[in-house]
Amino acid sequence: MSNPRTVIAAIVISLITPVGSEAQPPSAAAESSGSDQPVAIALSSGPTREAPASPISAAISVELDGATVYAENEAQIEIVEWSLQRYADQGLELPHVTIEMRSIGKCPTHDGRQLSGSLAVVDGEYRIKVCGERRTLLHELGHVWDKHNMTDGDRSEYMELRGLDSWRHDVWHLAAGEHVAETMTWALDSIYLPPSRIPNNSAAELAAGYELLTGTPAPVLEIAPAITAEKAPVGEREILDAGSIADGADLG
Repeated sequence: MSNPRTVIAAIVISLITPVGSEAQPPSAAAESSGSDQPVAIALSSGPTREAPASPISAAISVELDGATVYAENEAQIEIVEWSLQRYADQGLELPHVTIEMRSIGKCPTHDGRQLSGSLAVVDGEYRIKVCGERRTLLHELGHVWDKHNMTDGDRSEYMELRGLDSWRHDVWHLAAGEHVAETMTWALDSIYLPPSRIPNNSAAELAAGYELLTGTPAPVLEIAPAITAEKAPVGEREILDAGSIADGADLG
């Protein structure tokens, strides 16, 4: 990948780290106060919820072209680089984002489930938290792309295409904003894996939605589908396509 990156510092943040440390990622408490919009839990199994407070632990911090990243390891940094490049390759403009990457099993829990991804907008700054999976990060970046680029008119046109009447909805699969994020994830991933958690998820329907959103064909259609919704192993689809992972779930 061509995007330059600079390692800012190697840090380890514990529960006793003073609030306001310059090297510290934004805390969950900071996200819950002064937000332009409530924290949206993407890919959760129920209604949109406010993210619970949780300790932050980051081994490294890196400044990329377009993102400040806090992560546990180099592999997570590579997931961020890859995801940002997928958007850049298609000319999809994103604002600068702060991204906190965690391993599966180290995310906040709510109602007995781990939350795999969240987005907060605090004083105009986009802050993403992701647990492990690149598809979750693509999804959260889809929400950022929506907020940064789409107008009310764009949203109305997309809702009409998708047969929806609400951008945000207590029922997750009825929220048009989630359809956008899922469509962007499907279109930009490097494997062909239709999203199972929204209706009207055929290639033709998703491609039509992506073209309406971006004005370009979905890049995933250039890839011969190695996996289809009918043939994908259940375990793999649960990890790649489901957003909430129950505590103690078998991730193998």
